[in-house]
Amino acid sequence: MRVHHCWPLGLALALVASLPAHAQDDASAAPAAAAEAAPADAADTTPAADAPAADATASDAAATPAADASADASSSADTSTTSDSSGSDSAASSGSDAAAAREPLYLYGGVDYAFLTASLSKDSLKTALGGADSYDSNFYRTRVGVRLLPFISVEGQYGIKASSSGSDKADTQQMYGAYLVPTGVLFDLIEVSAPVGYSHVELQNSNGKAKFDAASFGLNVEIPVYVSSNPHIPDVRVGGGGTVYYAGTDARVYGFQAGVRLDFKL
Repeated sequence: MRVHHCWPLGLALALVASLPAHAQDDASAAPAAAAEAAPADAADTTPAADAPAADATASDAAATPAADASADASSSADTSTTSDSSGSDSAASSGSDAAAAREPLYLYGGVDYAFLTASLSKDSLKTALGGADSYDSNFYRTRVGVRLLPFISVEGQYGIKASSSGSDKADTQQMYGAYLVPTGVLFDLIEVSAPVGYSHVELQNSNGKAKFDAASFGLNVEIPVYVSSNPHIPDVRVGGGGTVYYAGTDARVYGFQAGVRLDFKL
């Protein structure tokens, strides 16, 4: 009987003694499980933390070319605008410079009263006009010219008959010519020209007529009496000179003239 009562008490003591050991094993197993779980959690959370950074880097990398492209486009647009504006300014400047540098066109016209002498050596010419050795004539000479170069002009001349009477007189029935006129200026005032060209002169009186066609040359001196700053108002010059209309072995036809000239700037 005494043995049966002691067995339950011993079993209870054995159970009480084993409880701390089981608690210690459970406590030591919990940190081990936590330690094993921690690397897994850390491995799982590290890529998650790195992913936003990688995404941000990728976004920055994607945004950088776009920003660079936008900046390049803006720079190109600014450069194009600057080039266009500078080109238009250059064109406008060139146009204004060309307009300012353009020389006006110089035209002139004049009227002279001319005295002419025909000295004859050939008998047929003397007989045609009445037998005298020389005949005098006068006429109005008109002329129109254009300046091709600063000191060279082209000039056309045309004569209009004036009345002549007397035994040694003849009418200038026809007179016309074309001349190249080199011109120089003395003392910035006096204009000197030397026309060289061709002329046709026909003299006629009651006895008959004679024609003279040949190279012609002369010398003129003209002085300005009015110089206008307005391009619509012509300058005015007066002058005179001498002209040889014909020079040959059979005759010599020459004369003197004086008149007025108007210069136009177009």
